[in-house]
Amino acid sequence: MSKTSMNSKMIVGIMAILFVSVGPLSSVNASPPTEATEFYYGVEYDWNSINPDIENFTGLDLPEIFSEFMGAADDAGFELIIGQIMSGSSNIYTHYSEDITPQTITDFDGEDVEVWSRTNDVTIRHGGLIDGIFMTEWAETQFSSSPTGFEVDMAASVQNVLNVDMTYTEYFDDANYLVGGDMAFSLETSSAIGFSFDAMIEGNGDDIPVEFELGMSYGYSIINSNSEWRLDGPSPIYTRFSSSPDNGIWDCNINDHCGIIDGDYDASIDYSFSVSGIPTEDLGFDEGELDLEVSDFISSTDNDYTREVHDVAIEIPNGDSMMIDIGAGDGTTTNVIACESCPPGNQLMFLMMGEVITGTAESFAEDIADEFTDNLDEELQELLGLDNSDEVSGCTDMEAINYDAGATNDDGSCNYEDSQDEDEPMFECTDGTMIYEWRVNDEYYDCQDRSDEHQLIIRTGIFMDDDPNGISGGMTVYNAAPYHSGISCDNNYVNYESLFLINDGYINCYDGSDEPEDYDNDGFVDNYFTCKDGGSVTIDKVMDGIDDCPGGSDEGKTTYYYDLNLTLHNEDGTLLNHRSVQVCSDPGDEQTNCNSASRPHMFESIGYWESEHDEIVCLTWELKDEFETLSTGTECITTGVQFDYLHLYQEWSGSTGLFIEAQIIGRYLADGHSVDFTLTDPNQQEIWSEQISSLPQWHDEYLNVRDYGPGDYCLTGTIYDREGAIEDTVQTCTYYEYQEYQDDEDDNGGEEIGDLLGIELSEKLNNIIDAMIDSDLQNIMSSFGSNLQDRLDDVEMLDEFPYNDGMFTPMWSNEHATVVGVGLYVEDENGSYVMAGPTTQGYNPTPPTQMSLRYLTGDEAKNAAEAMEGSEQLGEIVNIDDHNLDAILEDLAEAGIDISEIVITTPEVDIDNNGNGNGGDSTETPSETEEKAESDGLLPFVSPISVIGVIAMAGIIFGMRKD
Repeated sequence: MSKTSMNSKMIVGIMAILFVSVGPLSSVNASPPTEATEFYYGVEYDWNSINPDIENFTGLDLPEIFSEFMGAADDAGFELIIGQIMSGSSNIYTHYSEDITPQTITDFDGEDVEVWSRTNDVTIRHGGLIDGIFMTEWAETQFSSSPTGFEVDMAASVQNVLNVDMTYTEYFDDANYLVGGDMAFSLETSSAIGFSFDAMIEGNGDDIPVEFELGMSYGYSIINSNSEWRLDGPSPIYTRFSSSPDNGIWDCNINDHCGIIDGDYDASIDYSFSVSGIPTEDLGFDEGELDLEVSDFISSTDNDYTREVHDVAIEIPNGDSMMIDIGAGDGTTTNVIACESCPPGNQLMFLMMGEVITGTAESFAEDIADEFTDNLDEELQELLGLDNSDEVSGCTDMEAINYDAGATNDDGSCNYEDSQDEDEPMFECTDGTMIYEWRVNDEYYDCQDRSDEHQLIIRTGIFMDDDPNGISGGMTVYNAAPYHSGISCDNNYVNYESLFLINDGYINCYDGSDEPEDYDNDGFVDNYFTCKDGGSVTIDKVMDGIDDCPGGSDEGKTTYYYDLNLTLHNEDGTLLNHRSVQVCSDPGDEQTNCNSASRPHMFESIGYWESEHDEIVCLTWELKDEFETLSTGTECITTGVQFDYLHLYQEWSGSTGLFIEAQIIGRYLADGHSVDFTLTDPNQQEIWSEQISSLPQWHDEYLNVRDYGPGDYCLTGTIYDREGAIEDTVQTCTYYEYQEYQDDEDDNGGEEIGDLLGIELSEKLNNIIDAMIDSDLQNIMSSFGSNLQDRLDDVEMLDEFPYNDGMFTPMWSNEHATVVGVGLYVEDENGSYVMAGPTTQGYNPTPPTQMSLRYLTGDEAKNAAEAMEGSEQLGEIVNIDDHNLDAILEDLAEAGIDISEIVITTPEVDIDNNGNGNGGDSTETPSETEEKAESDGLLPFVSPISVIGVIAMAGIIFGMRKD
């Protein structure tokens, strides 16, 4: 394994453990367990440890690196001070327990059933603080002229909190079939950001002070959510997972019926945004025109939602065997599978959590839509791009004959029937309208009757592989599985498994497409249902008790079967390879041994990687279903050596040359072949050529052609065999024109910038910009870059990463029929180690290079979880007293910075609204490399859930209002 690959796996493993490690379940055997199982585990990380962890694994002393930045600036002639401090804590705990006493619940049909249950209680607490500063100063005074320079002080503060409490309970019957699950779920996330920018810029006798401040906070919560999921019938999913010897897919739309999730919840959303101090008068605006301050808090209680569960495919666990201590407290071990394809916890818990979050968000957005948009300040709507008051409906597709350049919202009126290109294959809609064939099955309705989607389309091909001897052929059958036949509404398929929703008298699609529609008011139904064989019937014929489609697919009859033969052979018919495959809806049927189509398309391939074949090789195919032969034919290619591609392009308009890229594939790359390249200018004169006798697989060049002027340049590549005969030749052309950046010394630099931005800058700002352009600032910045490169070249790192292999894996137990833990494992030449995870046989628990990631089990995890459950505010999750801004000053002093006159003023941020913010003023200053690493570690603290919660909410609301 390469170090790059191994490092990537390590990083992915670490982050996965920190942020998604939730969930062992437990025992589902042939009968209900006779003894209840209970255990705890958790993961903790203190973000104050990130700098030493980075140094342990890379050798990088981050404060030293930042000192090199500041030193490079000092050498170049300006002052630079940067610093940052980060504090935070991420904690995830899981408590697994079983209740094997008989319990009674209602099933999907509302009948009482006796069950036993198992439960995961998951607690997530994360909090973080970041404070950083950036200070820089430069001044230049020339004889008999006014000073030119700037002094900038920037500071930023960020606080973030994420709290999740989730209790997931599954119910099983006496056969250990899953009946359903319940979930109690609460999520609260909030972030607050403060930013200040104090500056003074001067030049040509003018100066402009800037005192800019920005504040932003946002929060989203789902509280007291209780959801119930019942499958249409008991499912053997866990028993199948535990007993299956091979990889496979469990699909609850094929193997079972997914059922319905019903839930209730309380929710709230809040935001605040303020900005002030922008020098608007110098930027062509009125004084204070861009100052803004808005805030709002919206809550809604006693809400409910319902979601039909569909499109669920879960991979059956498979991997290497390991023996671990699951953390029950008594030394109990269990055999597990290192299931790298599994999520880090119960698959169905992850599924239900996603459905709960999505269902409550959509319901909440619909409930508060009017209040949210009425309260959202018009200026903020425009700033966020949410104002749709100027939207114009029409055709937005430039390929359509009625394309409307002024339209901003596509209303479905695009017309293509008169824009036929004789060379473009066309598709005829059921109503006779013609569209381009490439629009079929693109998940957009281009036919008014919607007949262009769900079509059975067959594509075949044969080609040479990158492998010198490789030849591959194959067939793709689009919409082979009837799962994706039927109709589509709201970007979700309504298919054979949900056929009861079609033509049932109730509108289940927002656009009403699941019920008969008369679009042109002529008294006839205009929307269609696609049969399994590709034909169509009108929606009013679906589920009417009569088989209108062949095989009764309009009445929910779901079987399908394909018989495919693929043969690779020489042109004279000599067999090279043959493959026969059957694809059907029920691979487990006793009478049929076949594969299942991967929804929605079927792809089957055949290959040949030996050198014993003729120059011309062919693929012959035959595809049948249970009704007829669907496709048969032969396609041939000439093998040998050929160009896979030959590219010629100008990277950008200011580039002085052209790039050449070529890839060559074939059987005889090292067998006496050669290649010639030639490039001609716009006058068809050869200006460059190259002959390569040892044929490369990939070749690139960069050629300076600026002196030959603008026009069409053509590149020709020719491959010769050992006898000098041409084996392949390709030509490609491109237009080249050099556009030089014009820097007229007589022009006003400030005015140019203003024109570029589309605003009129003040005379004072124009004067300062002109002074900056005329100064030596550009040379100083160039010197800074060179100095920094020289300094960083001398920074020492570890010669090698401390480990040569690594693995992050969830651990599936067939005994318990669940994921029972997660682990991060590393390996060096001396052995294998547990970096974070349960005690594992064959792995040393003490790696030579460690990181501050703690994996807890048993009472230790239990006590930590109980202690953290009551912590909800930032000050309860993180020890704010340890977030001491004086640490920045200490780092600067160690870097040789004079801190006697440095005063740090950070924006006041108080996410808990309790007066315990980040501290505001302090005699501190920025750190060095530590800050850089902490900057790289900023991601966990800007909670994606917070951002997505507010922006997605706004998007959903405005989308609904638009509809």
